[in-house]
Amino acid sequence: MTADSLESKDQPFPPNVIEKAVNTNLLITRTIDLCRISDHLELGQLMPSQVLLETILGKKGWLMFKDGRIGISC
Repeated sequence: MTADSLESKDQPFPPNVIEKAVNTNLLITRTIDLCRISDHLELGQLMPSQVLLETILGKKGWLMFKDGRIGISC
């Protein structure tokens, strides 16, 4: 809330948060990653949304979007 720029807000989850997500079978994400995925879907630069959904179902850890690619960190 106190960050003065998007770059300063664009920080990864701490390792202990990712570990807890994995241990509790959760897939966590940041709003910024969801916005980036949405932008790429709208531009047709990513797989169709149904394929994206199938890609992330059943995953656990951190859903991230970086350098034009979706990744799951666990």
